Amino acid sequence: VNGMADAVTKGTCYGANLAPEIQVCGKTGTAQNPHGEDHSLFMGFAPKDDPQVAIVVIVENGRFGATNAVPIGRLMLQKFFKGEIPETDKWLEKTMIDRVVLPYLYTKNAPPAATVTI
Repeated sequence: VNGMADAVTKGTCYGANLAPEIQVCGKTGTAQNPHGEDHSLFMGFAPKDDPQVAIVVIVENGRFGATNAVPIGRLMLQKFFKGEIPETDKWLEKTMIDRVVLPYLYTKNAPPAATVTI
């Protein structure tokens, strides 16, 4: 558990760091994909000493774990604990929607989404 906490405070999961309010523990991963870009993975739980939630984020063709899965995990944890995405991270929410969600929708022949909620 301490290693997973360290990964968030000073390692590959740093983007999921919500300290000092909430101590997040996590691990990134990258799944190789012989057919295209690798898949991005992040799994974590919080708070460290009294876990209330565990999440797993898998972004198909998202490359490295810290590239797309960690930021999405951060947004999910903020939504869970705070009920909303803070103004300071609205840019991150927009970036993840533009970079991850919308390209996927448009390349899968799905009709455009009227709204996207994380």
